[in-house]
Amino acid sequence: TLPVQGSSLALGSNSIVATYGGNSSFDGSTSTPVTVTVAPPAIATSTAVTASLAAIAQSSVTVLTATVKAAAGTSVPTGSGAQTGNVSFAIGNTLLGNATVTVSGSTGTAVLTVKGSSLSLGQNNITASYVSIGNFTNSSSSVAVSVTPPPVTTTIVLSASPGIKSSSTAVVTATVKAASGSVMPTGSVTFAF
Repeated sequence: TLPVQGSSLALGSNSIVATYGGNSSFDGSTSTPVTVTVAPPAIATSTAVTASLAAIAQSSVTVLTATVKAAAGTSVPTGSGAQTGNVSFAIGNTLLGNATVTVSGSTGTAVLTVKGSSLSLGQNNITASYVSIGNFTNSSSSVAVSVTPPPVTTTIVLSASPGIKSSSTAVVTATVKAASGSVMPTGSVTFAF
């Protein structure tokens, strides 16, 4: 038995033969070749994720784009699909969706549209994780997307003195109310005649 380090062999296919030299009692012999294939080391990648909108309403959407790049000085053979794979977009353990990486040169991109209604109110830290199916390492990064609550429904009630003389002053009152459980609205009211 002979342990053989991959680094002592050439990349690709290596044919190995064992030869027995024999002695005074036994003839020598040679084995049938066996093939050992040595793969190149995995190429490091980096992933950067951006959001088309960093702050959205629950009724809006944002487009997440994960850009996967191979390490400097390396490239992806055109048309080989070597840097293909998937990017999963998640908040903690909650998966938002997966997208396939589209490769061009040494860069791949994966795009996912996310609805504000599928996120929590406030800040959401979304992680994009690249999982390679080729000879590339996995990588990930995060982006923050904030979701603002929908506007509170209001009602306005108008009241005025029922009848006045032309020389008198009428008092017109507008009362603005917010939906039950909401804070008192602020702002201005415009009156039109």
